[in-house]
Amino acid sequence: MSTVKCQPDDTESATFKQPSGRKKRGRSRLEKFLQSELNRAATAKLPKHKLLSEVLASAIAKGILAEGERLPAEADLTTMTPYSLGTVQKALATLVDQGLVRRRKALGTEVQSWRGRLEDPLHFRFGDFDGQWQPVYPHLLSRKPVEPGPAIYELLGECTSPICLERKINIADQFNVHSLFYVDADRFPIFLDRTDAELEGVNLKKLMQSETPFRRITQRLRLVQPERRVAKHIKTKPGETALLLRATVYGDADQIIYVHDVTIPQSASDLWIEGKPSTLPHSGEFFKF
Repeated sequence: MSTVKCQPDDTESATFKQPSGRKKRGRSRLEKFLQSELNRAATAKLPKHKLLSEVLASAIAKGILAEGERLPAEADLTTMTPYSLGTVQKALATLVDQGLVRRRKALGTEVQSWRGRLEDPLHFRFGDFDGQWQPVYPHLLSRKPVEPGPAIYELLGECTSPICLERKINIADQFNVHSLFYVDADRFPIFLDRTDAELEGVNLKKLMQSETPFRRITQRLRLVQPERRVAKHIKTKPGETALLLRATVYGDADQIIYVHDVTIPQSASDLWIEGKPSTLPHSGEFFKF
């Protein structure tokens, strides 16, 4: 499965502009870090916005920009770096897409506090043949009730309170997948009782472990043209196809536990789907493929 790589654009030399007027307090540590890291990486053959986004991401990882902290304004970042406003805006858009920061109207851009790595992924096992799975970072977009009717009954069977959890899943800061997780909240009230913050970064399947054993799983794949909203999250172009994985997990008496639709862009790395029905675990054990 081939991977599309972006061609680097022309680089700018890391010659920093002098800030006009008095520096704002509290920016010196970030400014020094940006200047040091961008000077160090000045010869890297990367697009300007990609380089800047990686350095800002490093500042977040090192705690120079803390969770909930507001980033400097775009105009201030053009002063603190050798880059234009357009480059700064592209770099910030990349961080938003990766889930590292969020934009708040009239409040600016701030570091996200929800980002957490998903443990033991079942449906998001991307990686190479050495079995090293790429890190997975889920973000809850919405949690909504589903209109009762034939469509959801066909998915979940008999259910009284169907809900859908929509998530954007970042894979190793390389690409996103889109996730729709359908479950009956009457059977699993934890999905209504927990806050959005408590559902961030968690393995939804593990939350269900104590409630019911997983007996078997079916996984179907087909090519789709994502609707506009989904395409925006996974960054596919108009008319471009993506891969839809539908996983249906069954419990005792072959009752459906949940249905999981995952839309995967063409830019994704290899997705591992494997397993044998005869090797399903004992009651209550969470199984992996």
